[in-house]
Amino acid sequence: MSSQAPIVVEQRGELLITTYYGAASDAQYQAHLEEMDALLEANLHDETRRWGVIVDATRWLKSTARQRQLHAEWMNRNEALMRGRTAGIAFVISSALVRGGLTAVLWLARLPCPYVVVETLDEAVSWCEQRLREMPRDR
Repeated sequence: MSSQAPIVVEQRGELLITTYYGAASDAQYQAHLEEMDALLEANLHDETRRWGVIVDATRWLKSTARQRQLHAEWMNRNEALMRGRTAGIAFVISSALVRGGLTAVLWLARLPCPYVVVETLDEAVSWCEQRLREMPRDR
């Protein structure tokens, strides 16, 4: 049995990388969102702080309806912060079918910051780094 946590958050400078492994219980997903809240709170004192966010879902198996609801609520609570501090969000999804589906959903439910859906982590890192270079510091 693996001891790998189902959701791992890593901060690399201005990159915030969330990697999903397998599946998580609703409680584990709630704990992940609380970890994200704590990370954001710890960085709020720096008004020039920005993030390039990477969501690596290449190993994610499924989300429950409750997890989707929790995440939607979290995004609603943090919309202003996402708009002001997020240079962009890159979703990494290996399946072309799932990438297409997510792209369609994001056309209908817009994020408050730029986003891209890509196939590899390298593409996501490059895109986020470019967005960070282009984002003004005084947002």
